[in-house]
Amino acid sequence: MKQFLLVDDDAVMNLVHREMIQNFVPGCNVDVCDSSFGALRFLTQAAEQGVWPDIILLDINMPEMNGFELVERLHAFSQDLKASTRVLILSSSLHPQDQDRAQADALISSVLSKPLTREVVETLATQD
Repeated sequence: MKQFLLVDDDAVMNLVHREMIQNFVPGCNVDVCDSSFGALRFLTQAAEQGVWPDIILLDINMPEMNGFELVERLHAFSQDLKASTRVLILSSSLHPQDQDRAQADALISSVLSKPLTREVVETLATQD
């Protein structure tokens, strides 16, 4: 069963993306954090349990701690997170500077634009 973690401060986008993932990836689990700090708490608990999400879909532009700052903190997590979890930027900001920054970070596997599409969700569900 695929485990997804959505990290976005936009409640409407979280609702839309959660529903889309659940509709097109039967049996998956979708957790939602509305801030980077919430994601850190969630992932700290995941570390204690040894259960990591398969995919983290992460917004860039969030208050308090943006998506790139969260990724910097994720580097401090165990190799298990890095080995078992794909981090994808999901953002309405496709500024070239953000693209370059994402591509330069080994933990970020891809940059996707909002909103998710059925094709993207189905591709994510079939990739390891």
